Amino acid sequence: MMAHSAPDCDVMVKRLDSVANGELQEAEYGLNDTCVTFRPHGAQVEILIEDESEPAAGRFGLQEYRKVLCAWRDFLLMPEAEGSKMHLELP
Repeated sequence: MMAHSAPDCDVMVKRLDSVANGELQEAEYGLNDTCVTFRPHGAQVEILIEDESEPAAGRFGLQEYRKVLCAWRDFLLMPEAEGSKMHLELP
């Protein structure tokens, strides 16, 4: 919902890395009624149009979120072809 292009992913990775490296205590990225907040203990995704939020359902470790975000970026950069495939394993 938030990362429609590789440049969107790049911005998010940069903000996540700034928090992971201790440069910032908090960084946010939001688009289309969805926001992710990066803090040293993890990433919290919130869908802003929902009446009731479930914080635990949108909580991820920074490295886990980074791995998925980078894989999504790589997917977006793949040629639009039936043979383009990607496999990602999460812990």
